[in-house]
Amino acid sequence: MKTTFIIAIILLFVSTTNAQNINFESQSTTLYRYPLHPLEKSLKTYSASIQELGSFLDKLQKDTLLERAMVLPGFDRVKAGGDVQIELIMNPLSVTSKELKDEPRTTEKDGVKTTYHQYWYEIGYNFPTRIRLLAKGEVITEQDLPSFYITQYYPQNRNSLPAIQKEYDNDFYFKNGLIAKRLEERKQEIRDWLFSNYGYGFIHRSIDVATVKDKKGEYPDISKGLSLMLAAIKSTHQKKDYIDEEFKDKLNQAIVLYEKELKEFSPDKKARINDKVKNLLHFNIALAQYLMRDFDGAEHSLSLMNTDVRGLHSDPYRLKEEIQDARMRLAANGLMKGELPPPLPKPKPVEVSAPKPSTNYRDYIVFVNGDTVDVQFVMPSRDLMPYGDSLWLQNQVIVLEDEKTIEVLAKDIMAYSFQGIDRETYSKVVDTSTMPFTIEYRMCQRTATGTISLYRCHEVASSFSDPSKKFVKTVPYYKKGDKFEVAVFGNFNRGVSKLVSDYPELSEKVKNGEFMEGDLVKVVKEYNNWKGSQ
Repeated sequence: MKTTFIIAIILLFVSTTNAQNINFESQSTTLYRYPLHPLEKSLKTYSASIQELGSFLDKLQKDTLLERAMVLPGFDRVKAGGDVQIELIMNPLSVTSKELKDEPRTTEKDGVKTTYHQYWYEIGYNFPTRIRLLAKGEVITEQDLPSFYITQYYPQNRNSLPAIQKEYDNDFYFKNGLIAKRLEERKQEIRDWLFSNYGYGFIHRSIDVATVKDKKGEYPDISKGLSLMLAAIKSTHQKKDYIDEEFKDKLNQAIVLYEKELKEFSPDKKARINDKVKNLLHFNIALAQYLMRDFDGAEHSLSLMNTDVRGLHSDPYRLKEEIQDARMRLAANGLMKGELPPPLPKPKPVEVSAPKPSTNYRDYIVFVNGDTVDVQFVMPSRDLMPYGDSLWLQNQVIVLEDEKTIEVLAKDIMAYSFQGIDRETYSKVVDTSTMPFTIEYRMCQRTATGTISLYRCHEVASSFSDPSKKFVKTVPYYKKGDKFEVAVFGNFNRGVSKLVSDYPELSEKVKNGEFMEGDLVKVVKEYNNWKGSQ
């Protein structure tokens, strides 16, 4: 027994001494950022105004929105009549639902049970807000911000129904507090949206570089590479054109050190350069390449990492998103290296009036066993869908059966059609640390069908400037054979020409710039028609 205990202690010591402690060192800086949708170069000034559909804002609230939210970096502000006009259309906040809740407590004394009620309201409310952008009086685009919210109302007297209702009816501070809270968030949402899409300027970043906590001096080259990368990142602060020779020299030196370490890789878990450290090295090389705008190299380096990246948490996935974001911004501004992309098509204004639903459709579900069943869909109240129905309808649906509502999840559905819109389910592994692996199922809207199918998915994303801020973004996907990939290309013409390369004539037309970024559906339909005729 004693011998077994000693052996266990020795094994624990060996495993502990061979475990690499992966962590991150952060360097704060400010990087220059280009807009996703640059405006015409002739536009130099902007003005801002607020249109209230029902007066409810006081002067201070209006001034705060105008001065701190409705800002377009890189343009000169004028009082009125700017080249670019920003309009904010705001509706009053309105309560859409009020559901009574209870948290009863039961006590017993001398055999007598007494129940004490703890009432509260779950409040659903709506705060519609739209941003409209005009250039020289012509509408460029409109954007609706998230409108539906849920909160709780806890009264002082929680054990009486008449008391909670009376208190709620007379609590004007509560509703004013909701308005104040939403306006505070609106400021950041509006500012972020304007800056990201149309503004030019510096954005604060905290960039994490992976390293090994090297207490025994076993990883001097990794530590030296870390120092070089942190120094290079620090040098970017407040520089518009930060990629100079000194910057590249530091990062290239770091890459040489990391590649030297990779030559000693061994699959043995106890090796100095094992899988965990290999992931770290590939991640840092990818980060260095991304900072030097070698996006193809960065994506290749990330692809060399193992699926299991628990030692690096979620940073590889975040870096992939930042690479895509940087590609799109530089391409939109004509700054991609090599072949320049064609100019972006002029943005079309959002349709203001809601489309009338067609009656010539069949609502049905195709279950995973292949059964196709006609169903009657039931839409939940808006208070259950804080981000609108786009996210809700791709995760689950509610159908009516024998006068009862049944919730059907995405994992049980192969496809479905609702009000003439078709959706298909796709799945991906999102966590390999669980047994079995955690799989995410989503039902994405199908926009084109054939050898290449196109889809539109929605997801909640974090703002780059403030990760605590959330918004819904639309992500296009394509499916060709067994591949289901994001349909975002750093260079649209080059990427799409490869996608349809087995149709040489069309591929050449795309490569030569006969199609623009908004023409993906048109290209895919022409390709599918050709494929169907073969």
